[in-house]
Amino acid sequence: MPPEVPHDIIRRLIPSWQEAEFLFLEPKPWWAPSVQAELLAEDSAEAGSIRFSCINVSSARDVYDRLLRSTPCGLVLFSDSQLRECLLLLGRIGRLCRPGPAVLMIVAQEVRTMFPLFLESGVTSVLEEPVSDLQIAAWCSRVVRAGGA
Repeated sequence: MPPEVPHDIIRRLIPSWQEAEFLFLEPKPWWAPSVQAELLAEDSAEAGSIRFSCINVSSARDVYDRLLRSTPCGLVLFSDSQLRECLLLLGRIGRLCRPGPAVLMIVAQEVRTMFPLFLESGVTSVLEEPVSDLQIAAWCSRVVRAGGA
């Protein structure tokens, strides 16, 4: 008789089609909670069945480790002080040999000329600062509606 598998292992390995998880690469949890609140308000207004989960992750290495263990719907990168780390992370995601999540990159206006590089690196969408939580929440909703979750 095979040993019994704990339920938490099963929950982590089998994706939930009822939850859309978004990882936010930002040094401090500023945007993730704000976007989470917007998505909850939008979800309750539409009476949708998808739950949104916005998770703050403070380092590119932690994002990559999470990508190895789960399949988030989207990734939001704030490149203001960590542009190099974001580009290296995108390269690592591209070498995973499996489809990656949708990626939104928030950049300063000074790096506008690098938009083609971002898109070639696997970024799905690029927004210039200043941005609002409403814009990011709208992107998350579009990703879910497009079949990302």
